[in-house]
Amino acid sequence: MDGERGLLEQAARQHGLVTLDDVRRAGLSDDIVHRRLRHGRWSLQRRGVYRVNGAPATEAQAVMAACLVAGPAAVASHLTAARLWRLRLPDPELIELTTPPGRRVRAEGVRQHRTPFLARDEVHRVQGIPVTSVARTLVDCSGRVRRRELGRVVDDALRRRLVRLPDLARSHARVAPGGGRRTAALARVLTERGPGHDPGGSDREAQVARALAAAGLPAPVQQHTVVVAGRTFHLDVAYPEARVAVEFDGWDAHRGFEAFHGDRERARLLVAAGWRLVHVTARTAPADLVRDVGSLLLGRAG
Repeated sequence: MDGERGLLEQAARQHGLVTLDDVRRAGLSDDIVHRRLRHGRWSLQRRGVYRVNGAPATEAQAVMAACLVAGPAAVASHLTAARLWRLRLPDPELIELTTPPGRRVRAEGVRQHRTPFLARDEVHRVQGIPVTSVARTLVDCSGRVRRRELGRVVDDALRRRLVRLPDLARSHARVAPGGGRRTAALARVLTERGPGHDPGGSDREAQVARALAAAGLPAPVQQHTVVVAGRTFHLDVAYPEARVAVEFDGWDAHRGFEAFHGDRERARLLVAAGWRLVHVTARTAPADLVRDVGSLLLGRAG
């Protein structure tokens, strides 16, 4: 009974998953696995990884299963880690993992990266899943977006207190010697953000959400991810079911040719996909914001 209880506790920590090694460590025989598969109490998730009947299938569970099949040293990394940390980066096409060099992972839907060294402070857990730190994740993903967008991602992480610049610089220094062009953009971003850097707009999303809720409107979703025409956008404040979003127009963020046209293209794609956008600035009165959002929500409800 103690072994059975321990196995269930392990499954609870692993999003409803157990491994063959977990079964053996609990002092139970391999025959139990075959019987429970045969009777539908468990189902095969990946080779040697089983889902306990009744545990909901979730995205986090799928990432955990990939980590379990890859071995105890594997961690979710790159864009998969970015999604777990809710960084404003593209969604992963595959589950991305990082392992030591000698480990080869052959698993469908998994992309493996190998590194000879991950520092202790570069490995964390999110929802119980081993994952690279925000700093290491930003370093690993720094070549996936343009430098301007990378700067916005870093500032957003700073605003939400997910990372500190010294930690980001330290992780970058560990990877930079062999990173080549992949880390050059982040080096520039760090150079532009010296001591005392203010990422700006620290609480604007929370302030808008509070204003809307205080006026009696439904609470919006913050940092909502939407894919339109194959491109991933992150909406600061949104009502996904009604397809209504609040867009912040800051003067500094919109200076420059690329930023201006990039923002217009983003808005065009969102509107074409059925989204209604409420544009606000630092001078927009809360009453005007509430009126405009409320009107759009009422129109969509009708």
